[in-house]
Amino acid sequence: MEINNPLIEWSDSCLTGIARIDAQHQGLVSGLNSLGYLALKQKFNAKKFIQELDCLIRCFSEHFAEEEKVMLNFEYEEDREHRDRHSEILKKLFNLRVKVLITSDFKSNYLLKSLKIFKLFLEDDIKVTKDISANSKQSSIKAE
Repeated sequence: MEINNPLIEWSDSCLTGIARIDAQHQGLVSGLNSLGYLALKQKFNAKKFIQELDCLIRCFSEHFAEEEKVMLNFEYEEDREHRDRHSEILKKLFNLRVKVLITSDFKSNYLLKSLKIFKLFLEDDIKVTKDISANSKQSSIKAE
């Protein structure tokens, strides 16, 4: 699916140094961009949007579980706050799903505004993971 104006541009600056997390972040970027594309289509297809959103919810859930293991392993100081943000994002994703299911006349502006919330979270998530990765490398250097 080609997207003319993606919500998030993936670049090497998004890399955290943790290959599995980077692959998940890239998948989340792709999923958000796909939803953005669907939100802007002339004829909004709620069924297709929900299918893509369900896939994105699964990806976020799997990513959060993986990232929380990494935070625990590296004793990330802001672990609790970041896990709370994970819960908040999942709640917002489910709320968006419910709104799309119960509202047939959807405005693309609302959907894009909602998707931009997830974009901001993902950008923050990438920064946090970079911080964890950098600190873990410094710790391993100090331990040697």
